[in-house]
Amino acid sequence: MLKNTKKLLILCLIGLSSQTLYCGLGHFYKAFFLPNIYSIDTHDWHTNIKFYMAHGSTTTGRDSDGLCTPLLDIYGPQNWLYAMQGVTANAQIADLKATADRLIAETQNSGASSQFGKLSFKSKFTINETYVFLRQNLKKGFFVKGHLPIRDITIDDIVLQDLSPPLGTFSQQNPDWISLKDNIDTILQAYNLDSYATPFKGNYLGDALIQVGWQGVYKDIDRASIDLLSARFEAGVSWPTGGGGNPNEAFQVQGGHFKHWGFMAGINLMIGFTSSLRIGVLASYMKFLNKTGTRRMPTAMQNQAGFIHLATGKTLEKLGDHRSIVGFMTFMPPFIDNLTLLAAYGHQHRAHRTWCPQDTYAFPSEIVNAQLAGSFVMDILHFKAVYKLAYFEKIVPQIELLTDIPISGQRIFNTPLYGAGLGIHINWEF
Repeated sequence: MLKNTKKLLILCLIGLSSQTLYCGLGHFYKAFFLPNIYSIDTHDWHTNIKFYMAHGSTTTGRDSDGLCTPLLDIYGPQNWLYAMQGVTANAQIADLKATADRLIAETQNSGASSQFGKLSFKSKFTINETYVFLRQNLKKGFFVKGHLPIRDITIDDIVLQDLSPPLGTFSQQNPDWISLKDNIDTILQAYNLDSYATPFKGNYLGDALIQVGWQGVYKDIDRASIDLLSARFEAGVSWPTGGGGNPNEAFQVQGGHFKHWGFMAGINLMIGFTSSLRIGVLASYMKFLNKTGTRRMPTAMQNQAGFIHLATGKTLEKLGDHRSIVGFMTFMPPFIDNLTLLAAYGHQHRAHRTWCPQDTYAFPSEIVNAQLAGSFVMDILHFKAVYKLAYFEKIVPQIELLTDIPISGQRIFNTPLYGAGLGIHINWEF
């Protein structure tokens, strides 16, 4: 009877992982979690559950050149002078559009600074993340695995800074430019966008992912200079439960990947040189399916880079593939039982996305895709300390402290994460 009860519980855990568990892939605003990177437990039916809470905040990001910028300038300063060019006319702001057209004509061949008409947006980004991880071993090295990130995200304290020259004909003192700048909210509202200073607040689940895999662990290898060899292979299907975003928000971040389905594959290789020192590498790849949706897009050949675009339209979106690779090392101090220290370097990259607008007259593909900034690169350092409370044989708790620190990248928020976790390892025996 007890044996059947245990099997029923494990089947429930497998069902949970296939229906409600999510994968928190890295995003441009945060690094990915590494909850199970060095595990070597392949015992039949063992269960590993972990709960994490992490916090991060930043006021800076990195632009396309990898340079540190104000938070909302990662795609470049907002070229507000050209924001209405190519956008469907709106009678409510006809006078402001005429002012912009006149000012653009006056600046042609006038020697005006390239910074004239550009705005910088400073802000603060905050994330509080709760993260649940489950790995359920099956038999002969096979397993199912899942993740559930729940993110509370805020962008607030948004402040506008005029990057135009302080003095001169085309400067911060230009009366037409002052009119355009002071009426930024009027222009935004005419195109169904909230005020630029409106805080963005979101509570998200990540995109759902169920992974299946196999792991082989080999110890005490004859005629070899290594103590351990582990190889893990896994694949999964992601479905879009993270939300598609609100096109009326001036500044927003996604909880998922823009409602795209995805397919992933990964490999983890680890070598142990002694009982206390191991090194390894983890690599993963995700391919997203195309999807048609409503997006805000650039409309003019002039630079309209930035978070804010006024025009909306239907487009087929080809989201860039997501790749990551992590090199890691674990050390188990011989003088402290049950303590594991992890240090890792991670690189993640999402390739450039491509849009194919349905209305190619309003949104010429060459203009839209020339100014899209959907790709990002992030390099991080990851540190973790794990202590097992190995006082029990069947149920083994563990405590974790961790941090993720971005050290370089392109088009990212510089968000360090600090967190703690509680794990429970259940050593079933049938």
